[in-house]
Amino acid sequence: MQIPVRLDSETAEELRARASVEGKSMNQVVREALETHFTTKPLSRDQLTAAIERVAKRDSAILEALKRL
Repeated sequence: MQIPVRLDSETAEELRARASVEGKSMNQVVREALETHFTTKPLSRDQLTAAIERVAKRDSAILEALKRL
């Protein structure tokens, strides 16, 4: 999956420099940073509950149809 990411010039330069020093692509540095973020800052129980409630509300028709299968 590809997603556009907008960075300010200072962050973009830091990303370029970091990737160059580490001998990695900027894409790889971003992926590793996201993996670290997701690992070190897990969602709280309240955040997960809120997300589940949003999905259940948004997809209630689909969930009802699945119940009937």
